[in-house]
Amino acid sequence: MEFMPNTQQTEIKSMRNPQPHVLRAHASCLVTIIAATFLLCACNGTREQTETAPAPAPTPSQSAPANSPTPTMPTPVQATTPMPAPPQATEVANKVAQIFKGAVELDAPQQDNVLVGDFNGDGSQDIAIIVRATPAKLDEMNSEVSNWILDEPQKITPPDPSKAAQSPPAPAKVKPGDLLLAVIHGFKESGWHNPDAQQTYLLEDAIGRGLRVEARQAAQSAVKLNTLRLRGDVIEQDLNGAHGFLYWTGARYGWFAQAKH
Repeated sequence: MEFMPNTQQTEIKSMRNPQPHVLRAHASCLVTIIAATFLLCACNGTREQTETAPAPAPTPSQSAPANSPTPTMPTPVQATTPMPAPPQATEVANKVAQIFKGAVELDAPQQDNVLVGDFNGDGSQDIAIIVRATPAKLDEMNSEVSNWILDEPQKITPPDPSKAAQSPPAPAKVKPGDLLLAVIHGFKESGWHNPDAQQTYLLEDAIGRGLRVEARQAAQSAVKLNTLRLRGDVIEQDLNGAHGFLYWTGARYGWFAQAKH
């Protein structure tokens, strides 16, 4: 059995039983290393979060430069209903020939003798034409089986709800030399142009001065009488010393005098 020198035995004992100051030094180094490791990991994590974090979305106020103008929306254009073209002399003459078959003739080929409007308020365009009875056709004009309704608007009184049913006026009669107003009601979208538009009223003593069409709304606002409810456009004029208009009652044409001259 060999014996170690005393010096080596002392070193081995020192390694097996280190001195307290050595242990403290080792512990201090170990703590320093651990702290440095945690600090390094924390720094790396912060840097990774900084690099991977998405940029915040711009707010609406930041999305456009301060000086950029606010975009404006275009103003919608409302569609307007085109006005119908004035009736042509040829088509007016053809319509008169279709309805009356020679019983009347146009008084004159002047534009003032033709009026267009929705007189019965059904949404279809009607036409009113100044005509003159053919002398040889008076019997046909006054026939009860003719293709038109002969009427005298000045004998038609406005409806009065406070009164009982009013008696109808005496039948109108066409006399030689009379000027008549032929009102032809339109049919569907094409109005009086439609070949099926044949409902006609022949008005006696209904032509004065300054005939013109007035829209229903304007005429109604000018009427003070509450019992008169207009259904369509009216034919305004001066007739027999009074200013007024021809209007559709719902069954025939009447005359409403607004003011006496």
